[in-house]
Amino acid sequence: MELTINGVELEFDFYDVDTFDKFVSAYQVVGEELVGLEDKDVRESIVSQCGTIKKCFDSIFGEGTGDKVCGENMNLSTCIDAFEALTDAKIAQEEQLTARNKKMETKYAKYTGNRAQRRSKK
Repeated sequence: MELTINGVELEFDFYDVDTFDKFVSAYQVVGEELVGLEDKDVRESIVSQCGTIKKCFDSIFGEGTGDKVCGENMNLSTCIDAFEALTDAKIAQEEQLTARNKKMETKYAKYTGNRAQRRSKK
């Protein structure tokens, strides 16, 4: 799937195994690095959050993507918006997959259920 964040087009398929692994790993790092921000002063917190989000994009999409998507400055609003857009794309793809799985289960049950019923009647 194509994903555009802040005018930058990215190829993002959460269910591609390589992308999935990169995403999970990057989000784990984000969670670990953002712990304890309340102990930092505001400037230090902004720099830390922006750096972490940019590293997340670099980890998933390749070196330099964080600066392309978030800009070279440390603008917390821009970085959070970009991170939120990435998270929304992941959630949307999960919802699509859930719907597709339900559809497959319904079709599977429809065809396998009848076969099982016919065999039990013999």
